[in-house]
Amino acid sequence: MSIPQKKYNHNPIGILAGKGELPWLAAKNIINANEKLKILSLEPTNIPQAFLNLTHRASLTKLYSSVIYSINAAKIKRVIILGDISRETMYRDGIDLRLALTFLRKDTFTDDDFFLFCKKNIEKQGIQILPQTLFLQNLFLEEGRYGPKLNAHQIQDVKFGLQHSQIISQINIGLTTIVADRKILAVQVAEDSHSCIKRGGTAYKNNKIGPVVCKITARNHDMLYNVPTVSIETLKVMHKSKCRVLVLDSLRTFVIDIDSFVKKAEEYSITLFVINNSHRRKKYIEYINSKTIS
Repeated sequence: MSIPQKKYNHNPIGILAGKGELPWLAAKNIINANEKLKILSLEPTNIPQAFLNLTHRASLTKLYSSVIYSINAAKIKRVIILGDISRETMYRDGIDLRLALTFLRKDTFTDDDFFLFCKKNIEKQGIQILPQTLFLQNLFLEEGRYGPKLNAHQIQDVKFGLQHSQIISQINIGLTTIVADRKILAVQVAEDSHSCIKRGGTAYKNNKIGPVVCKITARNHDMLYNVPTVSIETLKVMHKSKCRVLVLDSLRTFVIDIDSFVKKAEEYSITLFVINNSHRRKKYIEYINSKTIS
């Protein structure tokens, strides 16, 4: 699917930018689509030289006095939220009074709760939040198998991992699950996904087979934020941890620098098992295993 080329209106698109490459990749595509752009950096991150003049610092936990104020001042009417936003950074900057009162009214306040609160209050300003995928369609891998064909044991682990990772995602625990021998070795919780992979790989001792890493969302996952992302660094961590299979969704997992990513997976003999999670037909996993992508 191609990147949108239509120019919607004269108001700029705003990116609420966390850590990582995604905000800057989207920024490049937005400019190439002839859209005006403003970026609010939510993390103390290195800003590429090309975007310095378009970027201002903001704090997500100061939603009204920082983010919404900056959005309105720049006359932004459409926003994309991209990149990792650490809890440490979020709460280091302090909290708006209204956000603090919302915390106090709830027995629990998950990451999803926080995002929905931000989404609701940003939309109240007449601002549309766009899907993360809109300007990053070039970061999706084609459905199929890249690398060594899976054996029967690995096929069973993939099925087991898919079944449980969707449940784990649905109850807001994490988007990375490590499985082997039809057992869960590790689930991403407060840690980053690479730490989860290290933990799961270390827990498994059969290096001849190796664990399966699933980066899969629930079918009803909100694509406005928190789309799973993998990079060459993911493969390096998997290789060091003896993980042999990476399961991705062809329309729901971003892959940074696809060509280099696929080459590195081939170098490490890691199988990239790319599914379309909307499929429910029988023998689908076997079909993907037979669909070699060269």
